[in-house]
Amino acid sequence: MARKKSFQRGSLFQRGKRNKVWVGRWWEETIDGEGKSVRVRRSEILGEVAELTSQRQAARLLTQRMQRINGDQYCPQATRKFVDFVRVDWEPVMLPTMKYATQKSYAYFIRVHLIPVLGDVRLRDHNREPIQTMLNAKPATGLAWETVHHLQCALSKILSTAVEWGYIEANPVHMTRLPRRRRTYAKAVLTPVQLRLLVPRLPEPSRALVLLLMLTGLRIGELLALRWRNVDLASGLARVEETVYGGHFDEPQKQAQYAPDSVGTASGCDPFGETQTGAR
Repeated sequence: MARKKSFQRGSLFQRGKRNKVWVGRWWEETIDGEGKSVRVRRSEILGEVAELTSQRQAARLLTQRMQRINGDQYCPQATRKFVDFVRVDWEPVMLPTMKYATQKSYAYFIRVHLIPVLGDVRLRDHNREPIQTMLNAKPATGLAWETVHHLQCALSKILSTAVEWGYIEANPVHMTRLPRRRRTYAKAVLTPVQLRLLVPRLPEPSRALVLLLMLTGLRIGELLALRWRNVDLASGLARVEETVYGGHFDEPQKQAQYAPDSVGTASGCDPFGETQTGAR
């Protein structure tokens, strides 16, 4: 049974000899590594005695600190480390709910980027500054801006779950920003004339694959998952119902239909490669 929450005023005292400071102290509910609620003693330096010249000033500051502890929205903070929460709680429960490709990429981000930097940090100690520093440093290691974005999203999902499950009060990733995107140069794209010269020289099945990619704008995973039942030759439509990644079939990002228009164009695709519902 959960311990009944009691109103606290906290205690106040001075510490130090030369540079005296006011210290506030109180009890705080926390969650230990086994997920149990425990009560621990907390203390915080409120300011120097030279600045807070009266006990009344220091007590007023302590009262402001205690508003969070006594508030109805307060929830116990976790003392367990990030690596324990991810390995024991988050990965077994949350990863299986995601698409296979997302599972693979998130597992990679956790193993290579998040655990080495944030693994030993307690959940309650996560804040914006170290996370922002980590994100800012990633482009210098060779990571593309889009990859850093996906890394930020993965960490945000993990800490959002920690908020939902009552381990922390807020998600610090929401206060971070992505590094400035570096200038990128346009990739070389084959012209329609070059493509018409290329296709006849390709052996099958490469010829058919390249031709369909040209005419429809399908992603390679969507094309490899295409079945005859999804093709309507009379109407010139291909219905995208599956995608394949690493031998695993799954739903595509959005349901769509593709119709060949002309070489180099694709119906149902926006500039960012996200498929749109419906057909043209």
